[in-house]
Amino acid sequence: MDKGNEDDETKHARNPVYIPLNCYYKQGYIYLNTFTDLGEIFITITNLETGEWWEYVNISNSELICIPTSSAIGNYMVKIVTENDGSYFGYFTL
Repeated sequence: MDKGNEDDETKHARNPVYIPLNCYYKQGYIYLNTFTDLGEIFITITNLETGEWWEYVNISNSELICIPTSSAIGNYMVKIVTENDGSYFGYFTL
């Protein structure tokens, strides 16, 4: 039997992962939209080249959160930790 040609009985269904927020950068701001009430949200944005970082705490109310940050060229990491210990992170490059 070739790998990838298994019959349907040996395949397992995969469930999609629910991510309760959306985050994007636009013109010097990070925008965070929550789809459910997550309680307090702790947000850290780090410029990976310079080590410069910004930290914010916000109460989630299922609305758009707008965070001012740098527009300097570089690689950035965004880390989001929710009140119930949910942890999310992502990277972007300017």
